[in-house]
Amino acid sequence: MYSSRDARQAGGVTHVVLNQSEPRVDIDEYTTNTALTEAVAAFDAGWATEELTATGRLVGQADFQRDAELANTITPRLHTHDRWGHRVDEIEFHPAYHRIIGDAIAAGAHTSAWAEPGPGANVARAAQFSLFGQIEPGHACPVSMTHAVVPSLQTTPDLADVWLPKVFSRDYDPELRDPATKDSAIFGMAMTEKQGGSDWLRTTCVTPPACRAS
Repeated sequence: MYSSRDARQAGGVTHVVLNQSEPRVDIDEYTTNTALTEAVAAFDAGWATEELTATGRLVGQADFQRDAELANTITPRLHTHDRWGHRVDEIEFHPAYHRIIGDAIAAGAHTSAWAEPGPGANVARAAQFSLFGQIEPGHACPVSMTHAVVPSLQTTPDLADVWLPKVFSRDYDPELRDPATKDSAIFGMAMTEKQGGSDWLRTTCVTPPACRAS
């Protein structure tokens, strides 16, 4: 039987695409990456194979790739005021962005090498970071900066006591509220490239002498 639905579908076909590869979905992006798996094994991170394989399967899913697309096509929105006219200056991200960064944090792509140090820990974290970043690179910025902030926090014990437990957490909390009320946190920087709105050519550093030679 040839239904009206079939007719509509047939009528909507204008051409057949033959010059594109098949969609790269529902595969394991870790075990199919020979260079990455060999590097992980060579640099003492073979113990992380099970976790990395799980991440490879996650980021290879069609749903994850769809979230990556949504996170980039539905861009963040600035809300300067709430509906009652109060100034809020809040930025709203699409839920897909939060799902992606939440998955990366859960996998330890941010601070696992600091929270659980040992042979190959940095290699394992970098591999996790690479797997997530190759599908959706936008969230890589706060994830990598949260990793990078740990040594700075460690130089100041008072700050370390407050913040390290939060950045070591694998729970992602997207809510905008006082960090003191949250069990987890991620870090970022208020600078970017020229094309992002900041001109680094105008950024200068001045180093005053700590002492003068006699």
